[in-house]
Amino acid sequence: MLNTFLNWAYDRNYHQNLTFKKFNLKEEDIAVTILMPQELEQLISLDLSNNERLEKVRDIFVFQCYTGQRYSDIQKLDFSDIKKGIWYLKTQKTKDDLNIPIFGQALKVYNKYKEKYSKLPTISNQNANDYIKEICKLAGIDTPYKKINYVGSKIIEKKEPKYNFITTHIARKTFISLSIHNKMLPDTIMKITGHKKYEVFKKYEKLMDSFVNSEMERVWGE
Repeated sequence: MLNTFLNWAYDRNYHQNLTFKKFNLKEEDIAVTILMPQELEQLISLDLSNNERLEKVRDIFVFQCYTGQRYSDIQKLDFSDIKKGIWYLKTQKTKDDLNIPIFGQALKVYNKYKEKYSKLPTISNQNANDYIKEICKLAGIDTPYKKINYVGSKIIEKKEPKYNFITTHIARKTFISLSIHNKMLPDTIMKITGHKKYEVFKKYEKLMDSFVNSEMERVWGE
């Protein structure tokens, strides 16, 4: 952010000092939190027919997992934007024009609500984040999970049941990760998610190790 500001100020002749261009921020290698395939299946198969509030939040989260879009774009989705199985989206954050095919569970969610609503029955992002944790707990996505962050050189380690780390943004990460796992070309993923640079996907490079570790723990862990 500071680099962006200094570039902005330089372009407007507020300063002529270019020393800041020599400074490079070292990005720490932080593991990506996603839902693994079996966890996503647990979420989809969870019977919430007796709780409409949670059922809607779960369905919308699943729709995100199968389309890779931000929650803000899900909120403004009008079903008239979907024509012949293609969602024609102008993204709210970047103003990109994206064409997203609707398949699998995303199509099931669309068909489930299109007769009764003109758009998906979303709620505020904050409430959705609270409810998706509750839903994931009910679905049994509760394995001990360790998340590491950095504050300067200090390592902050947090270990809790995995459901406590699930938010609406995890759905977008899950789409990217599972698409990579299922051999979808990065260029195709970028056309769907709207990412401009391949470098964004570098943090997913250790994804296969995550799958191996998760599967080993699931099958052989105590």
